[in-house]
Amino acid sequence: MQDENNCYEGLQAGCSGLNILQKLVDMKIHLLLDVGALILELSNVEVAEAWLGLLSKDEHKHIEAAVYFDSMDRLMVRDRDGRECTLELSPYRMRLSHCVVYLDDAHTRGTDLKLAPGTKVNLG
Repeated sequence: MQDENNCYEGLQAGCSGLNILQKLVDMKIHLLLDVGALILELSNVEVAEAWLGLLSKDEHKHIEAAVYFDSMDRLMVRDRDGRECTLELSPYRMRLSHCVVYLDDAHTRGTDLKLAPGTKVNLG
């Protein structure tokens, strides 16, 4: 773990997925490893859409897309305009610093992504 990830902030009991995402936005965290399966009421694509929707285009203009696994276990990218493609074919494959990344419980192990130095991580 890097120094930028050496902090802890608890969640209130019964916190919704949208509350969790808002907390990530407020803390400027761009990677959620949901190892505890905290966000159950949203599908992975819904998490990606909601997270991008919470990021103001002014304050977070460098974040252009979200990375997540779809229902067929493909690593996908969805941009702010709703365009979607596999990460492998995406221009963001080498530009993950311009993305938020959501890895659900089933995909937190065995997924290897080259993240930018300084990326803040939240282990949910």
